[in-house]
Amino acid sequence: MVNDEGRHYTVCILEKTCSCGRVQIDELPCLHAWAVLKSKFLMLEDYCLDYYKLKSVVMAYEVPVYPLPDRSEWNIPAHISEEVVLPPKWKRPPGRPKKKRDKPLSELLQKKNQHLCSTEEVVLPPKWKRPPEGQRRSAISR
Repeated sequence: MVNDEGRHYTVCILEKTCSCGRVQIDELPCLHAWAVLKSKFLMLEDYCLDYYKLKSVVMAYEVPVYPLPDRSEWNIPAHISEEVVLPPKWKRPPGRPKKKRDKPLSELLQKKNQHLCSTEEVVLPPKWKRPPEGQRRSAISR
């Protein structure tokens, strides 16, 4: 059990789990697991996935990557060199795209440009404003 700023987390070292869920997602000890491992004098590296260890990084860069030869030396098959790639049919407009949210059914059924007066439960036409406090009942009852 680890206490972190008033929140309690349960860490199981044998199953490599923590109630925060971080260990299960990243397969890397979270701060809570790290605190337990440190208090038990256990090696942090033994509880990390091999993917994060130095030997895996070295193995990833062990395979040589050769640069491409000059374009004139490329061996391109005839059926590929004859293929024509056309530009896209439409151009994306500049700027950030607008978000399109999924509207609830009640919002889809409601007519546009109508406002609901919350105190009187009356639907007002689009250009009306809420009447002043003293005239509220008489303005709506007309």
